[in-house]
Amino acid sequence: MRRQAWSLAIDANRDGVDMKTQVDRIEDLRHSRFEADLEARINALFFRCPTLSGFSVRDAANRSRDRLAPEHVSELFVTDVSVYPLTGLEASGALCNEIVAVLVELIDECPVASELLRERTFARVFHQAVVEKLYGALRKALANEGVRARYRSMGVEVMDMSQAEFVAYVRADLDKWRTIAREGNIVIE
Repeated sequence: MRRQAWSLAIDANRDGVDMKTQVDRIEDLRHSRFEADLEARINALFFRCPTLSGFSVRDAANRSRDRLAPEHVSELFVTDVSVYPLTGLEASGALCNEIVAVLVELIDECPVASELLRERTFARVFHQAVVEKLYGALRKALANEGVRARYRSMGVEVMDMSQAEFVAYVRADLDKWRTIAREGNIVIE
């Protein structure tokens, strides 16, 4: 059995097949499965906690730079927990514990989750009907010449785009500035 596996690897390399590509594909598949599982669990968390608007997961090494965190998750901590409607200045301990429980469960099931969660922010997603209603109201407001003139007076160019066009525009702009930063050896300090 070992000889067959070894000879298959040699044959694959002889044929120009990169074995690392297979490993990368498997890793990409694991990563996409984790992302799908993470998304499902975070969506379930937002469903169970209707007042939760969002939260961030930070590296404990950065704790001194951030404000105090409500809860720890191994070398990570949960911070910037926001709720709506505001019921007080801070999110309740029960809500923070609920968030931490979901994250701990993910890390227990998938140890690399700790790295994949680090420095991420999670926010409630609007229902598509709400997004479309807001988009329609915004387009209506921006169609008003008085509103457009006010924006122009502040140096803002109003661009009428669909949601997909806006996403493409932002991605292209981000790529442009990434390239400029990379070619100019510009780094964040």
